[in-house]
Order: sequence, then C-alpha cells, then structure tokens
Amino acid sequence: MQPGLVSRLSGRHTRDRITATTIFMDHKSEFGCSHLCKTTSQDETLAGKVAFEKLAETHGVKIESFLADNGRFAEVGFREAVVIANQTIAFYGVGAHHQNGIIERYIQDITGSGRTLLLHVKRHWPDVIGTILWPFALKAAEDRRNHLKLDENGLVPINKFSRTFSMIDIKSLHPWGCLVFVLDKRAQSGCIPKWESKARVGV
Repeated sequence: MQPGLVSRLSGRHTRDRITATTIFMDHKSEFGCSHLCKTTSQDETLAGKVAFEKLAETHGVKIESFLADNGRFAEVGFREAVVIANQTIAFYGVGAHHQNGIIERYIQDITGSGRTLLLHVKRHWPDVIGTILWPFALKAAEDRRNHLKLDENGLVPINKFSRTFSMIDIKSLHPWGCLVFVLDKRAQSGCIPKWESKARVGV
C-alpha cells in the first residue's frame, strides 16, 4: 500500500509512514475499528489488539473471542496474547477469505468510501491533498459508517456495540478534507501586523 502520513496532535511531523492497517470488527453490531500501522510486524498487530480492547472497554464491552484469518493472527505472539487475556481464537481456512464475508465487506466499504472522499477532495485542492493522506480518509470513512449506517431499527453500529442510544451531533460532522482556518495564537495579544493573515489554512 502507498505510504500514508502519520497523524500528529503535537510536535513535529515524523518521517515514519503508515504502511498497513489491522482491522477489528464486532460481527454482531458491525462496529469496526482500524489500527493504522507503520509496519506489518507482530508488535504492530498486538498494539492494534490492545487499542481495540481499550476502545471496547470505554464502551463497556469485554472482548472474549476472535475470529481471524491466518497470517499474523496465527503466529505464536498473537495466540499467546489471546491466552493471557483469557480469550479464545478461531481461524478461517488458509486463503479462504470468502468464509469471513462480514469483515471482507466491511473492508471493501471503508476502503471504497475512503477512496471516494480522498479523490473528491483531491480534485478540489490538488496542490494540498495527496494520496499520502489516505489514513485520514480511511478513518473518516470508518467513523461515518460507525455513526451513520442505520439498520431497520434506526440504530447505528456504535449504538449496538455500546448498547446505548445517542444521536450524533450533526453540527460537529464536517466533510472530510474541508478547509479550516486555524487562528494564529498571536492574534489574542494583538501582535499580528494589520495586513497579515490572522489565521492559517488547514485541512
């Protein structure tokens, strides 16, 4: 996969890049969580497992078992982590992706939606948006699916996963890749010259 930019909340950008994604999904609720990985190592896969379990815990959910394809999940390190956590794991046949249709469909949905988001914004702002931003588009697509995909009872995956009902705040749901204007902190003290911009443009 094309290397993707690593998101940062503070500090400088890193030369590291996102190269893969480990995806976890609750089959009953169809709530999904993708863990962005810098490498395809066992350590990254285990970090994804821990991150998903922590996320589940915040929603009052305890992960009891995994159903996985082979590869990294069949390696000793992952199996040992499952045993230590008092969980169980089962595997699909080698190369039999059709046996896990729910997660395969989920991967297809968020990949396709993320691609659509990225290509749409790239056409509007080609000087700034590039394919290096695919991890952000993928996570945006995942977030929308978890919060907006209604079932026949009017519930979305996050409602079913957490066993709660809450409406999403539409005012906070912005299109991915839209322009944002970040106010320069110098504007609070009036230190910006009159003819200079008081904000920088971001995505």
